[in-house]
Amino acid sequence: MAKQVEQSLPILDELEKQGTDSEGVDKVYAKWAEEYDKDMVTLNYTEPSVGATEMENCLKDNKDALILDAACGTGLGGIEVMIVSVCLSQ
Repeated sequence: MAKQVEQSLPILDELEKQGTDSEGVDKVYAKWAEEYDKDMVTLNYTEPSVGATEMENCLKDNKDALILDAACGTGLGGIEVMIVSVCLSQ
């Protein structure tokens, strides 16, 4: 069984320091935006890859499928969709 390591992100400490007022929270999240992708790698966030793999499984028999990336995030999912799209078009 894989060993799980619990870790915390600095943003959680920052949120506790700033309190709960909306201005403080806005500042913390604005700062975190610069580090978000790196933090997702640190946390081994695999959801974009998992989602793209599921999409590939659903569409493997439909090579003419149109795929819409609705731009609802940071682009991590879009990268994975592009990789899968290349596989689907072959």
